[in-house]
Amino acid sequence: MKPDIRFSVVIPTHNRAHLIGRAVASARRQSYPPVEIIVVDDGSMDETPSRVAGFGGLVRYLRQSKAGVAAARNRGVAEAQSEWIAFLDSDDIWFEHHLDRMAQAIQATAGAADFYFSDARLPALDEGRSLWQVSGFAINSDFEIVTDATPWVMMSWPPMLLQASVFGRSAYLESAGLWEQLETREDTHLFLKIGLGGSACAVAGCGVQLTADDAAHRLTQAHGPHKPGGHEMRVLLYQDILGGKPGLAPEHRRELRARLASAHRHLARLAWQEQRLAVAVRHVGRSLIVNPGFPLRYARPWLVAKAKSLDRVETNLL
Repeated sequence: MKPDIRFSVVIPTHNRAHLIGRAVASARRQSYPPVEIIVVDDGSMDETPSRVAGFGGLVRYLRQSKAGVAAARNRGVAEAQSEWIAFLDSDDIWFEHHLDRMAQAIQATAGAADFYFSDARLPALDEGRSLWQVSGFAINSDFEIVTDATPWVMMSWPPMLLQASVFGRSAYLESAGLWEQLETREDTHLFLKIGLGGSACAVAGCGVQLTADDAAHRLTQAHGPHKPGGHEMRVLLYQDILGGKPGLAPEHRRELRARLASAHRHLARLAWQEQRLAVAVRHVGRSLIVNPGFPLRYARPWLVAKAKSLDRVETNLL
């Protein structure tokens, strides 16, 4: 018997007229078809409107002034008419049976999980591996549901991505959705916000093929490990989660504080390389406050340099 599950697909996009058709086509080819496909155009300046218009009434097209991918996804969820939301990125491709496997798992578990997620095939440049292989995650059946997904979302490399996940619309809205202040890592924030103490279900099989197409314009490129933006987003992310989850187990709170301290350490290192000594010392100090176990060997060179800098200032004033 076919499951009676309704999916709304939400695809955010920005200046990807050359790719949006492929993503929409993969959603339309699903063996278990969605009831609607919503493309949220986040201020594109290319031919995206006309490309989407070519699908006619098969696709709902929403346009907004550029506000970021988190705002685009939130807009799509707000406008969706189904109880289950399936996310897809405009440069990625779903495998044909992705929504079918999700529907089967949702029906078998009576929709008890706040979100369902499958594996993701990484781009060819990653040797065709899957996310679960990289993260070391596995299940022993067609699906596995847990009432507390904390161990999963706290993995050093979590096994879930938005493009391979389905959310209960009510759970998504109750969590306030994606945090629009985050320019990147908004997905990590969402999974932690919902998964820490919340229910989740892992569904066997790869749901999405990630691509390296348009990689130059990915936000992860603009906020990489050698740029401060990504680490600033990590600071915001972990500060918010730590403040919003007072009931966290001590070991999980310690881990999150260590990650926050690490973000400050990276920001300190980048500031040091740019000769912004005061900024570097400030981040070292914050890392020590957040996580007193932060190795002092990192702090000592910056503190010594700052002291010498202050000595020079005082000498010049005499």
